[in-house]
Amino acid sequence: MNTQQLECFVRIADKLNFTKVAEELYITAPAVVHHIINLEELNTSLFIRTSKMVKSTEPGSLFYSEAKDILQKIYMVEKKVKKLANQKLSILRIGCSSQVELEILEIPLIKLKEEFSTVYPQIIIQDYFILKSLFDNKQLDILVSTKEMDC
Repeated sequence: MNTQQLECFVRIADKLNFTKVAEELYITAPAVVHHIINLEELNTSLFIRTSKMVKSTEPGSLFYSEAKDILQKIYMVEKKVKKLANQKLSILRIGCSSQVELEILEIPLIKLKEEFSTVYPQIIIQDYFILKSLFDNKQLDILVSTKEMDC
């Protein structure tokens, strides 16, 4: 299953017309049919098709809301990534090994984001000794540890 298949499916469910959807997506009608056939490998028909009409099946109606939600999430992620790419972001790689350390970081990270909006903290939660090795190899910018771990 891919996004073009989902896009074809959602548009067909909205328009109930394979030809119009093919024109909108700048692909051939057989390509649209092929996408739907691939989706129907879920072992269920998504549409009832005749030469005069297209109608969604019950499984097709259930799949519609899920497919639309998936596409919306994909579009939101793409939008966020594009927005981040247009900004001059600096990634701050922070390692911690426990929930306690993570909780300690919460308020400082909020303040950091308020003060430096282009700094994007990347939290890496891992075993202390793995984090120590990452830090030593300059793959972490900050290593947060409890006093017991430093010994």
